[in-house]
Amino acid sequence: MSSPVKVFRNARVFTSTPGDDKLYSTLVTSGDKVVYVGDEDGAYDAIKKVGDVKREDRDMGGQVILPGLLDGHIHLLQLGNALGRVNCLRLSVAEVQAAFRQRIKEQPGAKYYLGASFMWDALGEHPHRKLLDAITTDVPVFIDSMDLHSCWANSKGLEVLGITRDTPDPKGGEIERDAHGEPTGVLLETAFHDFVWPYIADHTTLAQAVDMVETALDAFTSTGVTGAVDMAMSEDSLAALEDVYDKRGGRLPLRLNMHWLITPKGTDEDRAQRVHTAARHKERLADKAPFLNLVGIKIISDGVVDSCTAYMKEPYPNGATPEPIWGKDELTKVLTLADSLGLQIACHALGDAASEQALDAFDAIVAANGPRHRRNRIEHLEVCTHDTVRRMAATGITASLQPLHADPVYARNWHAQVDAERSARAFPLSEFRDAGANVSFGTDAPVAPHHALPNVYSAATRKSIIEPTLNEPEAFAHFNLERFCIPLEESVRYYTMGTAVSMDKEGMYGSLAPGKQADFCVLAVDPFRDGVDTLREAQAGVTETWLDGELVQPTPSVDATHSPFARSESLTFSDMARLAGRPQTFEEMYAVPESFLEIEVRNPLTHGVGRKMYTDYEIVCMTNIPAFKIQHSIVRRRYSDFEAFRDVLERESTRVNIPPLPGKVFTNRFTDDVIEQRREGLQRFLEIVAGHPLLQTGSKVLCAFLQDPQWEKSQWV
Repeated sequence: MSSPVKVFRNARVFTSTPGDDKLYSTLVTSGDKVVYVGDEDGAYDAIKKVGDVKREDRDMGGQVILPGLLDGHIHLLQLGNALGRVNCLRLSVAEVQAAFRQRIKEQPGAKYYLGASFMWDALGEHPHRKLLDAITTDVPVFIDSMDLHSCWANSKGLEVLGITRDTPDPKGGEIERDAHGEPTGVLLETAFHDFVWPYIADHTTLAQAVDMVETALDAFTSTGVTGAVDMAMSEDSLAALEDVYDKRGGRLPLRLNMHWLITPKGTDEDRAQRVHTAARHKERLADKAPFLNLVGIKIISDGVVDSCTAYMKEPYPNGATPEPIWGKDELTKVLTLADSLGLQIACHALGDAASEQALDAFDAIVAANGPRHRRNRIEHLEVCTHDTVRRMAATGITASLQPLHADPVYARNWHAQVDAERSARAFPLSEFRDAGANVSFGTDAPVAPHHALPNVYSAATRKSIIEPTLNEPEAFAHFNLERFCIPLEESVRYYTMGTAVSMDKEGMYGSLAPGKQADFCVLAVDPFRDGVDTLREAQAGVTETWLDGELVQPTPSVDATHSPFARSESLTFSDMARLAGRPQTFEEMYAVPESFLEIEVRNPLTHGVGRKMYTDYEIVCMTNIPAFKIQHSIVRRRYSDFEAFRDVLERESTRVNIPPLPGKVFTNRFTDDVIEQRREGLQRFLEIVAGHPLLQTGSKVLCAFLQDPQWEKSQWV
């Protein structure tokens, strides 16, 4: 049987087509493809061309539809892992210690305790193993830095890693030591990646890794992401992904393009073997594309500004002159080999010297292997010269940028490590646009939050999504860093079409156009009409995510007034479990939740005959939210009641974008299939509006419609 044609009308569709900023009213899909985008009048000619197939119409009520978002730089397994760690973002040493003591109390007997996102400037003092020994000396503690380039361990952690005063620094990394030569517990760059990552992988079961992957996939699809580029693929990550792929019947809820991480340790032969391993995986996984698509390799050529390990042309103000993680000759050899095997290359380069070294290596590739179609890329580019921008545009190398890294909360320590000249050119996003370079936006999750829409806000405003009143440091006002902002339309385009180009997939997806995959997301906010500020706390701003023309993620609205980026001290531990994903205690699992709301639309019944036939539905509401007068209620409502209810909500609640009802059906409307589709749509509608905190507290009609058996639309219309 042919797939039905789906017509999404009365929408505001942004296609991401280069040069086209118009919003269209109608999107038509057939099967897994887009067949039409434009005004409603033209849709019917497109539908006729599809043939005689079932048609489903849906009134979108003016909601915005974007192409499926494509995150250009993620770490999937690490995100799933980080969501279950102790969140140390913006915490002082004392607050870190308190958070870990609470975790140990909740999870006694763990084989190790993990933390995420410590910030150098927030701690209040330099991290040291003794500060974590004050928590426990019996069990390893490892806390990743916010940028995933450093780790802070206690003494037991160093012990299980086998690190002593006699352990040499690994190539490209440093085991920080005190004046007596003893390790301090701080591991920089490859000292972190070569010691801690393998230890965690060895002590993580496949089942645990699969759970982490599932958690991360759900997190991304709930934010409108339909494709992503994983930038640190390894054997353990790939094994977990393939397990999930098989269990889900040979597909995933998003398309994943993966880069195999190549480390510099060992000999030329060792490094070449790792490149050949990536090539073998690429060939082996070919039949699992486009969901599992190993496209190339990832090189980390330097560190980060925050710990003064990014490779710079000039010394840091503190006198630091870090070397690159990869030497020039070693880098060129590995990249040339990878290119000869048909692998795409992604090179992490934050510092201006690192990006120049990467570009020189890319030039050497062309000289060695000859000209051909390539889609290579450089990641981050936080400090770079005008000449680097020009060279990237001229050679077609993608600038893979992460706007959230410039968030003033993160960037305060960044600016503290460099001089005024480099601060004045921090994160120069717009220069790549002006030069005509291809740009891909991503989050770098879990380095930064995985939420897509706040990332767009960050690019368009240079303001903080974490601290609303915090802008760039006042001392830098004369630098006019806002000149590097990217307008809303272009930011969305870099998050869709730009990333598709970087993947070499722009002919398949990245924009909404006839013949492309029907990948899109539906928003609960309208930044085009109401301004980009609507995206700052739009973590729950995506209500639906569609992949290949199928709904993969309906997202009930949650408390959009609460930001999961807030300091941990402002949250209860139950809140932290909900927002950060830590495992709950038995008491939390089985106690009555602090607030809960469950809505179910069920038991449709059809009444009457002929023109007087109608169907009504039972609405079951269970809640302990004070705004609702009854904890358990059952009422019945028909479709026309829902229409009246929605009209009243719109009049009452000008600050809330009320989602549409399922569209009207004019033929065969009393068949079982049509009634079930309508029931599902009404359920989704009620979950969104009933869960919205502004409607719970500000709407007079909400509770009455859900709970009053005597409710009459005539009393409200």
